[in-house]
Amino acid sequence: MKITLACVLLLTSVAFGMEREIDPAKLAGTYELIVDGRVIDIRATKTYGTDGSYVSQGKGSLFGVGKKLKYKGTWRIEGEEIVFLLSESSTPKQAPVGVPIRMVVESLTESEMVLYDPKEEKRYTEKRLPSK
Repeated sequence: MKITLACVLLLTSVAFGMEREIDPAKLAGTYELIVDGRVIDIRATKTYGTDGSYVSQGKGSLFGVGKKLKYKGTWRIEGEEIVFLLSESSTPKQAPVGVPIRMVVESLTESEMVLYDPKEEKRYTEKRLPSK
C-alpha cells in the first residue's frame, strides 16, 4: 500500500509538474539585461534588493528612436514567478504603476537568470553582475 501511494504521488508530480519555489536570497543582486532585436533594443541594469526593492535603469530604442528607461518598485516571489509592482515607470503604457507584472523564473544560476513573460511570450536573459 505504501509503495503504491508513493508511486501515485511520484507519477502525479511528474505528470502535473510540481511548482518549484525560488529562493529570493539567491535571486537578489544586480543584473544586466541586453535585448538586441529587429524592432526593440534594450540595455539596462536591474537591481533586486534583499529587502524586496527593485530598480531598473537603462536605455531602449524602438525602431531606432531612443529613450531613457527607469523603473522603481518592489519584487516578490510567488511559487516559480517573480511579481513586480512598480511605483515609478518611464513607460506607463507598457509597464503601468500599481499593476502586478508577473514573469516565470525559468532558470536561476549564480551567473544568470532567465525570465519568461507569458503575456509577451518572450524570454529574457539577465546576466548577474559582480557584487561591489
